[in-house]
Amino acid sequence: MTTHVFTAAPSVRLAHATTIGIPLRPAITGLDRPALHDAARQPFGLRPDGPVLMVTGGSRGAGGDQRRGVRRGRGVAGVDEMQYAYARPTS
Repeated sequence: MTTHVFTAAPSVRLAHATTIGIPLRPAITGLDRPALHDAARQPFGLRPDGPVLMVTGGSRGAGGDQRRGVRRGRGVAGVDEMQYAYARPTS
């Protein structure tokens, strides 16, 4: 058994686990989010205000994951109305 296990979240309980988070490219971490706010919402037809839950999937079987994500998003405390955007592969 390996002694090198890396996880995205500290709540994952595995033997020998080291939490490293989810690695993101500098192109993502360096985004000027306030400057891109409106332009990022426009292609999805989202209002410029309020929270958004972006649900993504990387395979043909991701539809179930997307539906579960939306159901969980509806239960976010203190949010009266959630906007949803779905990102799908282009190929």
